[in-house]
Amino acid sequence: MIYDIDPSVTALVGDGVQITQVMTNLLRNAATALRGVASPTITVSCRRTQDGTVEIGVIDNGPGFDPEADSARFHQRATSTTGGLGIGLSVCRAIVAAHHGTIRAENTAQGGAAVYFTLPGQ
Repeated sequence: MIYDIDPSVTALVGDGVQITQVMTNLLRNAATALRGVASPTITVSCRRTQDGTVEIGVIDNGPGFDPEADSARFHQRATSTTGGLGIGLSVCRAIVAAHHGTIRAENTAQGGAAVYFTLPGQ
């Protein structure tokens, strides 16, 4: 695990239990995507944005997201894993929205997946 944390970010505004749920789900998704990858890496990033929010990212070097499932990624029952319920990213989206933040998912230039969400900062 690699941590890329901006030292100027000292606090977030939000419910700690709910934000922990978001991070747990994103890290679990990344770990699942990395099964079978020769040198698996997950990076957690945190930085202050120009508008004063804090952007948190979970980035992996796995196979990336299926581009055909792009529009359904954050909808309930959308899953690409065996045994997954398909509610994880939907729950993440709802929690982040309740905290007045945004969430987005994209493939990285290196072929992995990245999920970024914003929260109010202090």
